[in-house]
Amino acid sequence: MADPKALRSDYLPQIDSLRAIAVLAVLIQHWYGDMIPIGTWGVAVFFVISGFLITQSIYRLQEMGLSTSEAAKRFFLHRSLRLFPAYYLVLLIGMVAHPELRQDWLWFVAYLSNYLVDFRQQGNSLLPTWSLAVEEQFYLLWFFALAFVPFRRLGLLIAIVAVIAPFSRFLVLAEGNKFGTYSLWANCDALAIGAYLYYLQRQGRELPLIAKPAALILAIGCILSPFLFAKLDPLFGPFGGVVLFAVPISAAYVIWRARTGFRGVAGLVLNWSPLIYIGKISYGIYLYHMLTRGITNDLPFFWRFGFLTHLCLTIAIAAISYKYFESPIRYAFRNPSSSKTS
Repeated sequence: MADPKALRSDYLPQIDSLRAIAVLAVLIQHWYGDMIPIGTWGVAVFFVISGFLITQSIYRLQEMGLSTSEAAKRFFLHRSLRLFPAYYLVLLIGMVAHPELRQDWLWFVAYLSNYLVDFRQQGNSLLPTWSLAVEEQFYLLWFFALAFVPFRRLGLLIAIVAVIAPFSRFLVLAEGNKFGTYSLWANCDALAIGAYLYYLQRQGRELPLIAKPAALILAIGCILSPFLFAKLDPLFGPFGGVVLFAVPISAAYVIWRARTGFRGVAGLVLNWSPLIYIGKISYGIYLYHMLTRGITNDLPFFWRFGFLTHLCLTIAIAAISYKYFESPIRYAFRNPSSSKTS
């Protein structure tokens, strides 16, 4: 859920709009449950975007001629200032509101909540942090992988990483054991596919084997697969472990097109300023919706308007947090030298 404005000078507003659609998909499933199982698509879109932007950010630091240590310092400082303030605030509030989570506080603090879910074999009120943990683990490993793997070998590295995830899901689920389904290696295909988009972009190549009929077939498969397989297993059964590979591929096609900008009706929607803004604060929306769900559930009946109340309250809190909490911290601790040259 990386902020593209901070990572790139050539800001792509339609990517933010896709991020907005993704977070809305997650909120809808978390509210309505398996009635509308579209959260998987939203998470996949976030992962593909992160893989693309983070890979681009790392290589741009390398292109500046920085040493590995200096590049690491800048990269992880930026990531920390962008992600930590809101994350640890939500974590603190969550621990206060849900005392049962306190025994597991170290898992959340260390960004290991995805393994906690696998270990406990049960959900919790901060369950959505599992995807944030996956991304944080990816940032750490991917930075040093790219620091020591030449660009000419990046395609091979991406292929290896992309293959690990679907077969990991398949093998784990085929054994009837969910352990590992929230791990980094069971979810790294979408991140790798995002990295592949940057690999193609840097070489000036086009996304191969993607035509409108193929994209349409993938989209239909992505739409149907949750409804077909959701009752078999939360990750759509053993077969779904491989089927889910189609979700990030379909997302990759849309993200690739959004780089240069959709036109027509799709372009009008993705260039709509409210949608772009929701995408900009989508990280906060994703975090704070874990807290606002409980608030809206406790409201008197005549004050409740279900999902709409939940959504509006979450967006409002995320907007306030972004403007008055997250952004001031991020810019207050920026490298002074970088602010002089910007």
